[in-house]
Amino acid sequence: AAFNFQFDFGMSNIPDFDENINFSLMGDGAYALDQAALSPLMLSPTELMENMDKLPQILEDAIKAISADANFVLTLPQNLPDMDTPLPSKVGLSVRMVDGVGYVNLEKLAELDRSGEMPRGWIGLDLAGLVRQAMAQQSDAFQNMPNMDMSMDMMSMFANPEFINRYLTVTRAEDSAVDGQQAATFNMSFDLAGLFSDPAYQEMLLGQIQSMMGSMGSSEDLSQSDLDMVMKLYSTLFEGLDFTMTQTIGLEDFYVRETKMDMAWVLDLNSIGAAFGETSSPKMEPINLNMNFQAGLSQF
Repeated sequence: AAFNFQFDFGMSNIPDFDENINFSLMGDGAYALDQAALSPLMLSPTELMENMDKLPQILEDAIKAISADANFVLTLPQNLPDMDTPLPSKVGLSVRMVDGVGYVNLEKLAELDRSGEMPRGWIGLDLAGLVRQAMAQQSDAFQNMPNMDMSMDMMSMFANPEFINRYLTVTRAEDSAVDGQQAATFNMSFDLAGLFSDPAYQEMLLGQIQSMMGSMGSSEDLSQSDLDMVMKLYSTLFEGLDFTMTQTIGLEDFYVRETKMDMAWVLDLNSIGAAFGETSSPKMEPINLNMNFQAGLSQF
């Protein structure tokens, strides 16, 4: 298929800074996927654990199954503080994926390098071979990691519809016409604050923290007050986060034609500080973070 996308990110109400900061990234291109080579990635967490020895080859085959050609344009803010040399307003980049090798055209970036040391033109990296070698070297370590079983349990938790549907709400909007066929539109909203307050999720997260500390050589367990503080932080951190996603899907071919994601996050630093018992710091206005992403697919 062919694709195009637009990603925008903005910050406002930044402490000690009177202006908004905005980034944007847009791109277009095309891709082709070998579904048969990608199918082994659809293993369940249990099957994944049983086939860890095959994972390096599975990942190598999956990377080789992706072919792509894309162009990106990054728009940078010109008002960042403490910048001796202003950033360029726009930076272009071309990338390709062919037979497991990733290529990038550094010509535009090299024009910005005043030292002249950056290479120019196209360069490539054998991503498939690099991933296979790295995974093969680490496969035994992965299998013996103390918290690997808990990671698999967490993956199983998020793959459980009964659990995830407590915090995911899906509604269907009016149908529309896309490329000559009817298309269904689904709106999804996520209650991340509720998820991080869920006792089952908290128990899983605490187990991972304890296991991680043990794998790092720590012989001391976190106290109950420390664990309570961590859980309160997670719950508080996402209270002001609103995340929604919309997908438009063709009703004849069932291809996803459009995906939109919107995030509005009111990050209250005072509440986060209070979670750590900090009450003496001066009050600050919440920081506003906004993210919008829209991607379209066509020419399947």
